[in-house]
Amino acid sequence: MCYLLRIRYSRTGARADIDEAVDHGRAALAFHGTAPAELPRWRSDLSAALRERSESTGSVADIDEAIEQGRAAAEGGEAGGVGHHGTAVLQRFQSLGQLDDLHRAVLLAREAVTSGETDAGAALSNLGACLAQRHEEMGTSEDLDGAIASFQQAVGRTDPHHQARPNRLINLALGLRERYRRTGDEADFRAADAAAREAVDLAPAGHQLQARALDTLGHVAVERYSRTGDPADLDKAISAARRARDVNDHPALGQMVHNLAVYLLDRFTVAGAAEDLDESIALCREGLGFDSQTTVNLRYTLGKALAARSDLTGDADSAREAVEVWRAGAMASTGRAEARLAAAVEWARFAERRSDASALEAYGQAIALQRILVSMGAARSDREMLLTRWRGLAGDAAAAALGAGRPDTSVELLEQGRSVLWSQLLDLRSDLTEMRDRAPALARRLVAVRDRLDRPPRRP
Repeated sequence: MCYLLRIRYSRTGARADIDEAVDHGRAALAFHGTAPAELPRWRSDLSAALRERSESTGSVADIDEAIEQGRAAAEGGEAGGVGHHGTAVLQRFQSLGQLDDLHRAVLLAREAVTSGETDAGAALSNLGACLAQRHEEMGTSEDLDGAIASFQQAVGRTDPHHQARPNRLINLALGLRERYRRTGDEADFRAADAAAREAVDLAPAGHQLQARALDTLGHVAVERYSRTGDPADLDKAISAARRARDVNDHPALGQMVHNLAVYLLDRFTVAGAAEDLDESIALCREGLGFDSQTTVNLRYTLGKALAARSDLTGDADSAREAVEVWRAGAMASTGRAEARLAAAVEWARFAERRSDASALEAYGQAIALQRILVSMGAARSDREMLLTRWRGLAGDAAAAALGAGRPDTSVELLEQGRSVLWSQLLDLRSDLTEMRDRAPALARRLVAVRDRLDRPPRRP
C-alpha cells in the first residue's frame, strides 16, 4: 500500500497521499514478524516515502529516518536500498550543507549503478544528481561531464510515458544548460531547450513537477539571452518563471520567486521600465519571507534592485538599504561562498562609488570569501576558472584602502588577493619532520597525497 500511495502522490501531489504512504510504511514494519523476508523491501519503500515527503515539507527528521531505513534495506539485500539510501543522504546535504554527506552520496550512487540495481534509470539519475551537486559546490568540470552522461543514460532508459521521465529530463536540461554557460556550445543549448520543453509537456498540470519544469525552461532561455542579448529570449524566461511561480505550493518557491525577480531586473536594465524594477524589489522581499535556502541570493538581487532605484530616482533610503542587505548577504554564516562573495563585491563597489565608509570593510570580506571559494578539492584548472570571474578584485581592494589613507591595509589586501593558489601550495608544504619521526608510514602517505594534489589534471 505504501508503494501504491507513493505512485498516486507522484501523479496528484496530494499531501494526504504521501502522509498515508508513510503511515502504511511504518505500520508494515510494526508487523514484520509475519513476513520477515519482505522487511528489506518495506524499509526501502518507507525510505522513499519519507524522502518524498521531506522534499515537500523540508523535514530534516524525515530525511534522517529515510537514511536509516535505506541503509537497513541495503544491508538486508534489497535491490533498490542503496539508491534510496544515497538519495536521502544527498537530500540531507541539500538541507544542512555538510560536505561529508555529499561525498558519501556520490559513493553510494556509484555503488547503486555498479551493483546493477533493478531500476537502472533511477540509479543513473541519482548518480547524475550527486555529481551535479558536487560540481555546483566545487566547480569541477569532470563532475559536470559525468552528471550529464549519467542523465543522458537515465533518460535513454526511461519509457516516454514513465512518470519519472519529466524529472529526469529536467535534470538533463539543467546539466546541459550549465555546460552551455561554461563553454557556449550551441549543441548543449539546443539539447537543454528540447529536454526542458519535453518535461513541461509531460508534467501533470498544476503539479510541483510542472513548476520545476517551467523554472528550468526559464533558466535555459535566460542563459541563451546572456549570450545573444535577444530580448525575446528574456521575455520567454519571464513568461516561464511566472507560470512556475503560479504553482505556489512548491517547496522551492523561494528560488522560483528569486529567478523571476532576476529576470525582471535584467529586463529593467535593458528596457528601463520602472514597473519591472518595482516588481523585482517586491518579489525579493516576498522571497525573504520564506524559509528558503536562497536567502543570500535574494539579498544580492534585492541590493542590486535597490541600488538601481537609488540611481534612477536619487532615493537615499534605497541606497542605504542596498548596503544593508548586501552586508547581510556577505556576512551570512551559511549559503554558497560564491553568492556571499558576489554580495560583498557589489557592496564594496557601490559603497566606494558613494564614498561610504563601509567600502573597505566590504573589500576585506570579499577577499576573505575569495579564499574560501577556491576549494582545495577542485582541480587547479577549475580553481583558476573560478578566480577569473573576480579578476581585478585585489587591485580594486588595494586602491580603496589607499584612498582611505591605509597603505598598510592596501598592501595586505593586494597580497592576499593575488596569492590565493600560491598560499594553498604553501599550506600543502607543511614541515613533516615530527610526523616522519613518530609515524613514518603515515608521513609517506601524506606526501603521496600532497604530490597528487600538486600534479596538473590529466587532459582527456
